[in-house]
Amino acid sequence: MRNWWVHGERVQMMDMVLAWSKSFLLDFQETNETVVCSDRIVTCGSEVVHWVPPIGDLYKINTYATLNVNENIVGMGDVIRNQHGGVMGSTVQCLEACFSPALGEAVDLLRGIEFAVDLGTLPVVIESKAWGVVELINSGSMNFTEIGLVCSDIVSRLRNGLITRVFYVPRNANTVAHSLAKLAITVDNDRFWVVSFPDCVRHCIQDDLPGCFSQ
Repeated sequence: MRNWWVHGERVQMMDMVLAWSKSFLLDFQETNETVVCSDRIVTCGSEVVHWVPPIGDLYKINTYATLNVNENIVGMGDVIRNQHGGVMGSTVQCLEACFSPALGEAVDLLRGIEFAVDLGTLPVVIESKAWGVVELINSGSMNFTEIGLVCSDIVSRLRNGLITRVFYVPRNANTVAHSLAKLAITVDNDRFWVVSFPDCVRHCIQDDLPGCFSQ
């Protein structure tokens, strides 16, 4: 039994490292990819990439975490929107912690869910640019590492119906949360907006409005 636990835990750790490595590689590829912007439409190659509104009565949370490794700060930005692109709430939160990028993204996902619960904007779908974290959550393969425990909490919310799905999206489809996360590492206190948002993301939100998309 002991050998099973030790080796089983080692396999889970390797799965987590592989998931994080894939997420890091995707981030690197997105950062170095040539992106052409034309009249509010972001294109990667021949594919148009933009935020897509949720369907029906669902709400959508977009989350993004960024790290200031020199000061051990994690900046987290979340925005909740409805099917019309209207902002139901937004938040910037900052933690002093020596987190890995994957753990920072997982904690941000959980905080985004808690924000949606507080606002009553349920049920929700979640979008994150952290491919490895999304894969870990959707696989249901949890472990007793820090990130495993956080993801286990998120999975429990999936099972009780608070969240319908968790999706990966590229950074270009997550610009509002990205801008909020960059703001988060510059503020001293956590900030929350209800049916509102800081002015620095106004242009990103306007660009994401459904009426702005060319079909």
